[in-house]
Amino acid sequence: ELMKNLSESLAGRTAILELEGLSWNEYKNYINEENADFDTFIFRGGFPELTRKQDFPLDMFFSSYLATYLERDVRQLINVTNLRTFEQFIRLLAIRNANQLDMTDIANNLGISSKTVASWISVLETSGQITLLQPWFGNSGKRIVKTPKVYFNDTGLLCWLLGIEKHNFKTSPFIGSIFETAIFAELRKINKLNGSKKQIYYYRDVNQTEIDFFVIGNGCKMIEVKNSINPKSDAALGMKKLYEQFLQQGKIPQELNPLSFFIVSNTPANYPIKISTKETEFEVSVINAKEINL
Repeated sequence: ELMKNLSESLAGRTAILELEGLSWNEYKNYINEENADFDTFIFRGGFPELTRKQDFPLDMFFSSYLATYLERDVRQLINVTNLRTFEQFIRLLAIRNANQLDMTDIANNLGISSKTVASWISVLETSGQITLLQPWFGNSGKRIVKTPKVYFNDTGLLCWLLGIEKHNFKTSPFIGSIFETAIFAELRKINKLNGSKKQIYYYRDVNQTEIDFFVIGNGCKMIEVKNSINPKSDAALGMKKLYEQFLQQGKIPQELNPLSFFIVSNTPANYPIKISTKETEFEVSVINAKEINL
């Protein structure tokens, strides 16, 4: 609205900064590091007001947030004739969070066209509700046309949309995807703080070999996210398969070299895992989610 009311273009004289929710470091520094709990941070999300007021009722906050978002922001961005269907669309997308985006499936479930779903996805992305994560391929052109994964930007809103409460947070069937979403959010925030010098992708091939995140820039950090305390070598199976493919091809793609391997988890103490292949072995670093960095 501010930009609309300006009488002249400010091209070349403005800087655009995208602000996400609070990061883990911001949260723990405000709360007091001794009292800061990572699960509570994920469950409540990164909205500053929910950190400032720890007793603020989450249902009141997020229900009001969704209502005002639908009534004001969505109506300004797109002509949605049925806000009820749009709300169902958001909740359906929450169930599919951290998965590949299947617009046809969503359209069939809601009785709308795939074109409408694509338009609504664009609205959520433009208004800062979701991020689409593109896949990595050796051919950079393929990253644009292949299926992205969808992640909600705020884990607190995601938990609320999924009907999760604090007492069943750890036992929810969605806990794995929520934990992965929190790690992706931390990666984005750290990257933006550092000037967005890295590129973040996911990897999946026709053989269903999958790796949660590729962080590319001066090499590549392959990151697998596991919501467990003591992940073993089987958690690195996708990284092992892909590394073996590179060895068979005789080289590591230039933009990925040098490679480093990480499993981000709830481990109380970081430790290495040795992974053996037919030709060599490599080391995977198991680290606590609170210590993630780029």
